[in-house]
Amino acid sequence: MIDQHRTADVIIVGGGCIGISAAAHLLLRRPTIRVVLLEKGELGNGTTARSSAIVRGNYTQPELAQIARLILDEFAHFESLYGGDSGFRQTGYTAVFGPDDADAAAANVDMQHQYGITTRILNKDDLVRRFPGITLQDLAGAISDEEAGYAEPSFVVATFARLAVKAGLRVIEHMPATGLTKIGDHYSVQTLDGSWEASQVLLATNAWTNQLLASVGESLPIKSTRHQVAAVAFPSGLPHPAGIFTDLRCQFYMRPEGLDRAQIGSSRDEDANDIVDPDSYKDQNDVEYIDACAAWLRHRFRGWDGVGLESGYSGVYDVTPDWQPILGALPGHEGLFVACGFSGHGFKLSPVIGRGLSDVILTGETSLFPFERFSSTRFDSGELILPHSRYSSGFLYR
Repeated sequence: MIDQHRTADVIIVGGGCIGISAAAHLLLRRPTIRVVLLEKGELGNGTTARSSAIVRGNYTQPELAQIARLILDEFAHFESLYGGDSGFRQTGYTAVFGPDDADAAAANVDMQHQYGITTRILNKDDLVRRFPGITLQDLAGAISDEEAGYAEPSFVVATFARLAVKAGLRVIEHMPATGLTKIGDHYSVQTLDGSWEASQVLLATNAWTNQLLASVGESLPIKSTRHQVAAVAFPSGLPHPAGIFTDLRCQFYMRPEGLDRAQIGSSRDEDANDIVDPDSYKDQNDVEYIDACAAWLRHRFRGWDGVGLESGYSGVYDVTPDWQPILGALPGHEGLFVACGFSGHGFKLSPVIGRGLSDVILTGETSLFPFERFSSTRFDSGELILPHSRYSSGFLYR
C-alpha cells in the first residue's frame, strides 16, 4: 500500500541548478502539480557550487547557440523574470585564437549570427587597444561577445528555490536517493529514510546518474573528470583583462572575481582525461596546474613575471562522448527523465534547460530549442552534437 504522505506527481532527484530550475518551472507552469525534490546534501552545494558560472554566446554547436541566445536574454532580465538576483555581471568576453583557427572562428561567428548572437571578430589592433600589454606573436585575432558575463550560482539556486517553495515545492535535503524501482504505473524512489512514489521522476544527478540508473538496468555514457580552477591577484599597476578572457591557443581562460582578482580554468586536452570517482577526488589544485597557469600568464601578458597564484579548487564534470548534455525521457522507461552529462555547461544553461524539461515532463514536447537532439539515443545512432567548425585544440570549444 502506498503511503499517501510520501507521494507526488513528480519527484526530482538532485537539487543543483538544473533540478531546482526544473522544479520552479514545473510549478510556474502548473501550480497544482505536486513536486518533491530530494537532495543528498544542501541545495546548490554540489557541482553547481564549483561552477565558474560564465554565461556566453560563443558556442561552436548550432544546438547550443540556440540555447545560448535564450540564456543571454534570461540572465540580462533575470530579476524581472524570476523576482530575484542572479549576480550576473555583463563583463564581456574575448576569446583569442591563433592562425590555425582563424577560419573556424569566422565560420562559427557567422553561425552564431544566424541565431541572433552578437559576437564579432577582432583583429590584432583591436586586441592591443582592448588589452594593453598582451603578447600577440602567436595570435591572429579574437572573438568578442559583449553580452557575456558571469553570474553567482548560489544566487540563482536561491531565487529558483524561493520561487518553487512559494509555489508548493517540497524540498527534502540531506536525503540521498539510493535506488529506483518501477511498480505498476509509478516509480518508487528509495532513500535512507524510506521510499517516495511518483508517476514521473527526473534524475538531475550529474555524475551520479548511473548509480541510480543501475537499479533499473540502465547506464549512460558518462564519465566523471576533474577540473581545476586557480586564483590570481592582478599585478598592481599593470593593465589586466577587464572581462572574461579565453585563450584558445594556449587553452586557458580567466574570469574576473571582483576588481582585482580572477579565476583561471583550463580547456587543455590533458585535463579531459583526469577521470575520477565523484565521491572521492582531490578537490585542491595540483602544483603542476598552478605552474602551468603562471607560465600562461607570463606568456600572454607582458610584465606578469612575478604574478602570484593561489591554490583554488577542483570540481567534477559529468562528460558525455560529444561533451553535450543528455536530456529527456529515458527510452523504454515511461515517466523516467534524465538531465545529466552537461560536461561543464550545466549552470549557464540551467534557466532554459529547466523550462524545456518542464515542458517535456508536462506535455511531452517543447518548442524552446531542439530538445530531441539531446536524447540519449544519439549515441546509438551516431548522430552526435558536433561543432559547426572545429578548433584545433581545447575540449571546451571542439
